[in-house]
Amino acid sequence: MNNLSKTLLAGVALSSLAAVPALAAGAPSYHLAGIFARGITMHSGVAHSKTNIRDPKYTNYTTNITFSGTISGPAFYKVPTLLWAETWIYSSCGVQVPGGKGKVAAKAKAGKVAVDAITGTISGCTNGTIYTFHGPLYTLKSKTATSDTFVFDVDAKDAGAKLNLKLVGTTNLTISPP
Repeated sequence: MNNLSKTLLAGVALSSLAAVPALAAGAPSYHLAGIFARGITMHSGVAHSKTNIRDPKYTNYTTNITFSGTISGPAFYKVPTLLWAETWIYSSCGVQVPGGKGKVAAKAKAGKVAVDAITGTISGCTNGTIYTFHGPLYTLKSKTATSDTFVFDVDAKDAGAKLNLKLVGTTNLTISPP
């Protein structure tokens, strides 16, 4: 984890989102927990599941969430910043689903997006568990851009439940002043 990420943790709001209800009777409940930078908000998303065609024993569960925010062009220009970060957990305040990782799925046009991770706790949880959150490290490269969009995925795999979990996070940025 870089120093910028450590600094960012001090100024972020920590929240938990119940994203995945139990898929079948007796199945575990999955949740997304996240860290958000100032000015970046999460909007409700759409979730779906389907059988994994390559390995029919596994089910793919995908949730699509849009993150939106306004950033200052001069402040973000050539300054790598973790915009948001998420992790998959079992139930609220539960154990982290193993195999979590981030991936840039669609590149930004006005900036560069890299994979980053940060550790922290979940607000309201008293178990003291330290989680690893994965998210996009964004660096604005254009001095004249007024907006930017990219897609960042956060994946995990529950081998016991034969489930692949995927967050598809579309990030829409308004850049001011241009």
